[in-house]
Amino acid sequence: MGKRRVKKPEDQKPEDWAYTVPDSGCPNCGKVLDRASETLREKKKPKPGDCSVCMYCCAVLVFDDNLRMRRATLRERTEGGAQLEHVVRTIEKFNRAWRRQN
Repeated sequence: MGKRRVKKPEDQKPEDWAYTVPDSGCPNCGKVLDRASETLREKKKPKPGDCSVCMYCCAVLVFDDNLRMRRATLRERTEGGAQLEHVVRTIEKFNRAWRRQN
């Protein structure tokens, strides 16, 4: 049995680790959101009730029954705990670095 080839991040396409979801505007910034990915790139398909974070403004969002985004309630955000806050902070750092380069 051979080893499974793991693609380097620069060789990966969004289809390798992201799902296409119905277009919906971020309720915070209005940017169109049309893909979702697991933070660990495990290729888990999003389901209603899962949390997400807007890549543009870092708003904490939740998938509704149609996989469109809505704002997370305070309770949902609290239930996300430290892992959710870590994701938000990581995206904020990425956004700041990207803005400095562009």
